[in-house]
Amino acid sequence: MFYYALFFILSIVVFLEPKNTTRQEKLFFLMLHFFLLLAFVGLRDETGTDWINYSDQFFSDDNDHMEFGYLYLSDSFRYLVSDYNVFVFFHAAMYLSIFFIAINKKLKIGYIVLLLYTGHLLGVMGSNRQVLALMFCILAGERLYQDKIKTFVVIVMFAAIFHYSSLIFLLMYYVRKMSVRMSLSNYLFVFVVLAFANYILLSSSFISTISNQLITIFSEGTKLRGQLIVYGSDQFRPDIITSIMMTIKRVSTLFILIVMIVLFVDRNPNVGFTVLGRRFKFYFAAYFFSIILLLLFQPIYPIIATRGGLYFYIYEIFLFSIIVSKVKQVNYTIFTVIFILFCLVRLSFQFSYDKELLVPYKAVWYNTDVIRHLY
Repeated sequence: MFYYALFFILSIVVFLEPKNTTRQEKLFFLMLHFFLLLAFVGLRDETGTDWINYSDQFFSDDNDHMEFGYLYLSDSFRYLVSDYNVFVFFHAAMYLSIFFIAINKKLKIGYIVLLLYTGHLLGVMGSNRQVLALMFCILAGERLYQDKIKTFVVIVMFAAIFHYSSLIFLLMYYVRKMSVRMSLSNYLFVFVVLAFANYILLSSSFISTISNQLITIFSEGTKLRGQLIVYGSDQFRPDIITSIMMTIKRVSTLFILIVMIVLFVDRNPNVGFTVLGRRFKFYFAAYFFSIILLLLFQPIYPIIATRGGLYFYIYEIFLFSIIVSKVKQVNYTIFTVIFILFCLVRLSFQFSYDKELLVPYKAVWYNTDVIRHLY
């Protein structure tokens, strides 16, 4: 399968990237990863979620339900080149550029890209509006880490013109405060409490009924009312088994991180958590906040847990890159092998949903004769 071939290539690149790289080597590996992802995402054809929706929108003038920033971008491009595949390439180059500009250059690029590809990219590459907003929010998060609060707010507001859901990322201001105060033990305690609350909420139909009524009342008169009501309906509300599986997938990183800290940083995970430094705590708090949103809102209004949580969940891709900086050279290969195996498992999870929209991979140069049933 094409996806596993790309996984193999990215894994090889991770091994080739030295533990300690020069400035020129970092630039080389950054550009290599950029073009590998651009070729994969930018040249795809009828592959990924929402292809039919966005391709139809590209050629249509009736798009009042979409954010004006994305409409202006797509409409402007349509007047220049009336080819949706060309727009897909341009769009991918745009958001990948934002992503590679945003990430801290001191981190190991290979680890970040491999987890981005195996854990996130396949799911969001078809969500044209949200993936743009997501990358702008990563850029905003870096400015927040640097204490540039006004810049952070401006970038998040700009991201909202591509997808309104990005406004939830303003909560990152308070998540940053949480990152300073919380220890690993505190996080684990909060997780246990919220997991129990999640079970109670899922078992109660009363909560979902109340939430639906509130959405109906407060969305009155807004152009998003129809979407908000649909997102709150039972078809988007998971049963207990599905909820448990989604939670296991989300917290798998939490378990692996603790194991990695114990094995390669310090046998006391709380000490290791502290040793990894301020940036690790900042990223970890963002990632953990996605778990909070999942456990609290999955039973009440699932779209907040999934689409809203994505802006925080994406931060898991940076965590391993920080841990590896603390790994001794003698253990570097073992750490990398464990990480790659973890990514391989994550990649297999990506095909749990909408597999028919991803498999086989179809591009303007590959599998061109495949006829896919789009929806």
